[in-house]
Amino acid sequence: FVSEPGKRAIIELALRRKNPDTPGNLFALCEYADMLYYGDNILGKPNYPEAIKIYRTAAGLNNVQGMETVCHPLALFSLSYIFYNYHRRGKLKNIPDIEYLEKYTDLERIEIAILYSKQSLSIMKTGAAYNNLGVISENLSADLVEKYSLLPAQNYYQKATEYNYVYAYNNLATQEIKALNSDPDHEMLHLNNCIQYLSKAAESLEPWASNWLGNFYLSGKVRYSNKIYKNVINRDLAKKYFFKALDYHIDRNSAWAAANLIVYFPDIYIQNKYLLFTHIDICLTKGNDEVLEFLAKSYNIDCTNFIHQQTVKWETFCYNFRNSIINKLL
Repeated sequence: FVSEPGKRAIIELALRRKNPDTPGNLFALCEYADMLYYGDNILGKPNYPEAIKIYRTAAGLNNVQGMETVCHPLALFSLSYIFYNYHRRGKLKNIPDIEYLEKYTDLERIEIAILYSKQSLSIMKTGAAYNNLGVISENLSADLVEKYSLLPAQNYYQKATEYNYVYAYNNLATQEIKALNSDPDHEMLHLNNCIQYLSKAAESLEPWASNWLGNFYLSGKVRYSNKIYKNVINRDLAKKYFFKALDYHIDRNSAWAAANLIVYFPDIYIQNKYLLFTHIDICLTKGNDEVLEFLAKSYNIDCTNFIHQQTVKWETFCYNFRNSIINKLL
């Protein structure tokens, strides 16, 4: 978290508006680009074109006088991530066209993404850049992996874990889940590896891994596979991991964890109304329609008018939805 005065200081150091002839501070430029990318700015929403411009400046790619020979390696990584994931994966998949990126073909963007990640690693070894190369390698055809001299994805993910990059643990776990079905002779080895990787990510309070483990210990089901291991069911562990998903970075996975606690562990709220209010609000603010429908179905609450038709105001829906759950539980 950066305070408002801190944000203003970062922007001033980055843009040097009072001293336009002085190059921006390299680290402030990268921080400012992050603010634009994640929506932590005056608009309150991402500004991807401007973020790319500032990342390019921080990476020494914009021919800014006085910055021709400097480069922030994380700015290169961020550009690599954007070039590869643009209109392909995650939050960048369905965004409007960005004129600067549309100048390149899809294959050219992939080539640039690989180049920038490798250049970033040549300056400073980071788990983020190794993981990004792993994602690219895993999703390219074998001939393109060979053409661009990439290693197998697992090699990059393993390297990223040396820097405790939590998303690399998630990616390794996902590979082990796929192997549960494709390599039945080593089923338990893959399961144990999967749990080990996700446990390491969860210890770093990564919400996706924490919620995954919570569901696993609650039901014995392995998400994204057809496997069920009822002998591992442990409600205490399930509750522990659902809470871990709420400990640090709150996202949609956290909303699912909060919903799971509300549905499967209602007793924890009997003496703690504030905790229930907090978890309901996480579901409302970070959850999607599926999270709300899961809660509504579990407590026999009708919310179809809002979710599917939006015939009531959001504030009214939140008030009624919150009170309906509270009345069912307390």
